[in-house]
Amino acid sequence: MFRTCFNPPQKCDEKTPTCSTCQKGGRLCSYEHRQRVTADEASKVSIYIRTEDGRDHSNTGLRLRRTQKAASGQGSFSILALAKPAGPLSNADSELAGRWAYMLGPLPLDQASSAGFYGVFRTIPSRLGIDRVLSAAASYTVDSHWAFMTQDSQHLEKARRSGVRATRALRLAIQSPVRDLANAIPVAVLALKHAEYFMHLHTFTYQFHVIAQSALLKAQWSSGHWNELQEDIIRTVWLEEIEEAVFAGTTSELDDPLRHEVRARARLPENDRPTDMYHYCMEQCILIPRLVRLVRKCASDPDECLIQETVSLAERIYDRDKQAFYEDLLRQNTAVESRCQGPFNPLGRSLVFLSTRIFILTGIYYMYRNMICGLILRMLDTATVEGTVFDKCEIEHEDVRAAEHIVMCVEHAFNCSDGDPPFKAMRLHDPITMAFGAWSRLAKRECFPTCEMSSLERGRGGDMKEFCKMVVARIMDMWHAGPDLLEIFEATAEAFEGGPTLPGMSRRGKAWRETLS
Repeated sequence: MFRTCFNPPQKCDEKTPTCSTCQKGGRLCSYEHRQRVTADEASKVSIYIRTEDGRDHSNTGLRLRRTQKAASGQGSFSILALAKPAGPLSNADSELAGRWAYMLGPLPLDQASSAGFYGVFRTIPSRLGIDRVLSAAASYTVDSHWAFMTQDSQHLEKARRSGVRATRALRLAIQSPVRDLANAIPVAVLALKHAEYFMHLHTFTYQFHVIAQSALLKAQWSSGHWNELQEDIIRTVWLEEIEEAVFAGTTSELDDPLRHEVRARARLPENDRPTDMYHYCMEQCILIPRLVRLVRKCASDPDECLIQETVSLAERIYDRDKQAFYEDLLRQNTAVESRCQGPFNPLGRSLVFLSTRIFILTGIYYMYRNMICGLILRMLDTATVEGTVFDKCEIEHEDVRAAEHIVMCVEHAFNCSDGDPPFKAMRLHDPITMAFGAWSRLAKRECFPTCEMSSLERGRGGDMKEFCKMVVARIMDMWHAGPDLLEIFEATAEAFEGGPTLPGMSRRGKAWRETLS
């Protein structure tokens, strides 16, 4: 447990905080003029957290543990903890996890406040958690928030140390749980993921991928029991793992034939088509590193057996039968809007989504289509492929169409009124990278066309490449990212279409992984 304010006591209360620390951190000051805090006053602390429907909700899980005198002997501060609800619940751990997911999630508290972290950090104390893994995750989230806001070297170093402790706590919780951590672990993973967003774009380590998927993902992947919290976690871990494997030129650790067979037998609710689509996209994407490795081999050694294996895997991932089914699902839940608010969108169109989940699914699906189209086109250019089901002109047109949908998602993310632009844009960092690869391929074809181009495709490759770079630069500016992302942007897109490996692009390098061991 930690106190929520470290400044000397001042005359401040919950309505008019004057403490500079509380103002900087965006949290309500907890200092009181009296030696004790009554139960009635303690309840006021929790009502500042709102439920998703906007109503005040005092049953948040925050409970007053005790009051304590300040270091100087004057005033007192409240020690708060994330405690289990007092009333009986059918699944207390699930309730607790749901509250944490809400407090850490990018949801607006009300129309007047900003969404995401900035709203969240006005409502929670600096440290929360009755469980070590949750406490460590909360500490890392708060320290990362301070490092992000101040950009100070001391705060950055403190956040780095908090990250090491949080990852260790998560690993120990997975290896030797002292109680049922089925919900505490995924919430801690979500907190770590959000903390990493503050520190840098995509800084998850390979070590973290392994420990997270071993306990959290394996059972869930085969059981078919999912929720949006787990989807959000798994999406990040899956995509980061795919990148690591592509850069290293290896098959992904998650590409397990046994898991594929188990998933194929798992029964999903027939009426939950979005979840089915989510499973499908993740299952197809995890095969991408294997295909990238085979395409690279075909370019250097076009052996007939190797080409047949490559074509067979490409046909499996392309999966023409499922394409129409899932694109019909997206059409039913989206609409194209010709009026755009963003001044830098050369396409001039945007998508409107019925829900945030459909927005995420659209980005993932068309990213997957750009990946497979790019690999098929590289395969057709570098090897003599006979008797294949692929029509090069058709693949080229689909490549451009998928990239257009990602661009329309970007327009929605930056100009939407139903969420936080930095968060929505962040979810498209990987899709916009794959779209950049598609526009690069179009720019090359404009110089040496092999198929007839539509009027919409002609002359757009170079403009759309610049658009993608502008989007990444804008995301970097939103998240205080370093220049390295823009430098490796083109190399990443080329690697995913079968280009050179990038072994030096591990997220934090060998030294960080050794720290975790």
